[in-house]
Amino acid sequence: DGRFSKVAMPFSLSDVTCMAETDGKLYFGTRTSGLWLFNGISMDNILIAPDNEEYGWDNIYGLYVDSKGFIWVATNAGAVKLK
Repeated sequence: DGRFSKVAMPFSLSDVTCMAETDGKLYFGTRTSGLWLFNGISMDNILIAPDNEEYGWDNIYGLYVDSKGFIWVATNAGAVKLK
């Protein structure tokens, strides 16, 4: 309806290192809390660590949306491609 609503942020804004937008969704990369998606209603954590790996995947340094709509996530542990 075009009105703004308050959304609880599950991380500190000072922890945000990067943001990207695609298909009307906002992605937030954080220094210590991983990757978050705001879909216009709620904020959800996106788990990107491969099975049995934990170290470094919560340190998001960059987000890039390519021409095909894939989201590339740069982390301390490597890069990940999301759709």
